[in-house]
Amino acid sequence: GEREAGGRFKRERDLEGVVDALKRVVEKLKGENERLRRGAADSVRNAESDRRAKDAVRKAQELSEENKSLRTRALAGDEAVQRLAQRGETLNQMRRQLKARDDELRTLTRKLEEADRAKSMLVDE
Repeated sequence: GEREAGGRFKRERDLEGVVDALKRVVEKLKGENERLRRGAADSVRNAESDRRAKDAVRKAQELSEENKSLRTRALAGDEAVQRLAQRGETLNQMRRQLKARDDELRTLTRKLEEADRAKSMLVDE
């Protein structure tokens, strides 16, 4: 009897030790799971941040290209405006020359008419 009782007591103590050890393992695994869950959430957040950063870089490159294109078009527009202004100035010069020639032609026509009248008067005398 006593030996059995002592053996049972030892077995119970051993089982309690095993249960305590298993509880520690379970707690350790729960902690590990929680840590991994947090790490997974961090990984998801990091992946999301990486994706957003890549999107931002791509968008910045697109905007840079668009900016370059717009600058080129603006420069071409400036050159076209300059050419237009030069052509406008040339047109104004030609108009002034034409007006001067018209004035000269009217003056010469008047002189010719006066000369014709003077000739007619001389012939009539």
